Amino acid sequence: MFPPEVFGAFALYLSTFSILATLTSLKYENAIIIPKSGKKAVHLFYLSFFLNILFSLLLFVVFLLFRYEFSHLIGLNDQYSHWFLVLPLSLLFFGFYKVINFMLIREKRFRYASLNKVIRRSFEGAGQTTAGVLGFSSGLVWGHLLGSFSNNISGLLQLRKMSCFAQPFEFSTLKGVMRRFGNFPKYQAFPHMLNTVSFTLPVIIVNILYNQELTGFFDLTRQGLALPCKIK
Repeated sequence: MFPPEVFGAFALYLSTFSILATLTSLKYENAIIIPKSGKKAVHLFYLSFFLNILFSLLLFVVFLLFRYEFSHLIGLNDQYSHWFLVLPLSLLFFGFYKVINFMLIREKRFRYASLNKVIRRSFEGAGQTTAGVLGFSSGLVWGHLLGSFSNNISGLLQLRKMSCFAQPFEFSTLKGVMRRFGNFPKYQAFPHMLNTVSFTLPVIIVNILYNQELTGFFDLTRQGLALPCKIK
């Protein structure tokens, strides 16, 4: 349904997405499960949401001004450069769901967390397949966005049902948890980003040295090798 060069462009998009996704809320979402106080946990939730919004807005401005320069840097054809205007929105939805997921884990709602993975992949797959049938070349990106959006809807409905936000918002508490858990952005965000870069950088290097078609085949092979297999 999609030619190899489109998969190559999508692989570059996902590589960029994966690297930037490690910085969306500076790892404050990881701290949600730690406080015994529900009030502090909720304010960590608010803090992570705010950082996600701020990061996505700044990134949108950067890509709005320099998307062509960034496309040339990683060897992406200009016809796909507009995908990077969608990337901040996709990161926003993905970052929001990371925060929601940690709140579900804190509340021991593991069934909800598992269900949301199925919902995300179902909507993503359905959107990408429909776009492929209709011949919409940007369908891989929009399907990915649809999957993240569906995750947010299901996760927010679950949190609403659980009444997690009975605590009133207090700016002093927000500042307190930001200082208290300041080690998360200091010692987790950058190392996690480097770890992701080490995994995704080969896709970008192959595209710079060769072309998008070979990048598409390379990424397909890489994903195939990552599939679980039975060892006798």
